[in-house]
Amino acid sequence: MLARGCLPSCVRACVRACVRACVRACVRACVQGTRWTPSKLIRRLGKEINHPDSVYYWCFKNDIDVYCPALTDGSLGDMIYFHAYRSPGLVIDLVADIVSVNSQAVFAKKTGVIVLGGGLVKHHIMNANLMRNGADFAVYINTGQEFDGSDSGARPDEAVSWGKIRIDANPVKVYSEASVVFPLIVAETFAKQLAATLSQPSQANVAPVDAGCSKQCSDAADRRLTSV
Repeated sequence: MLARGCLPSCVRACVRACVRACVRACVRACVQGTRWTPSKLIRRLGKEINHPDSVYYWCFKNDIDVYCPALTDGSLGDMIYFHAYRSPGLVIDLVADIVSVNSQAVFAKKTGVIVLGGGLVKHHIMNANLMRNGADFAVYINTGQEFDGSDSGARPDEAVSWGKIRIDANPVKVYSEASVVFPLIVAETFAKQLAATLSQPSQANVAPVDAGCSKQCSDAADRRLTSV
């Protein structure tokens, strides 16, 4: 989360305007019977942002759920609080989201977690994996140390002892500031795979080959090789 001092005042004003528009729309929908959850509110926020620089915009565009168990902690909570004075009626259902995220973990064939930072977010996703006897893959990236007793500082073997990571998994913890290391990890993994996929010729541009013709060509090639 960015500190308020890190953002120019014009950006903060745009954020406030966007959140106010989102909350007003949510209040009107509540009156009509819509039940909001933190993930639904974030989805609506991504729609209102409508800008490709926003992660939430792309999550909205690609129908990806974003769960936030501490939605009211911080500036967003402040704006919801102030708006409640003028237009009360917004109700956010936390239970529906915990059922959703835990159910996704329980019914998934395999799960993997990449934890940037720690604290509540780390505990929330790891606890969801507890419901399925542990995640299959796990990468932690933070500066937390085990000696301070924090959840951020807890190593992967602590999660294994709780059943939040499978005992046969090979989890990794990277001791570093996440915003420095994570882009490098993406560049050496996901980005490489994406680049390789994009460099392959599109199947739409490949002419279909008759199966019978393909077999005849293959047989002819075998005969030529045999005769050499």
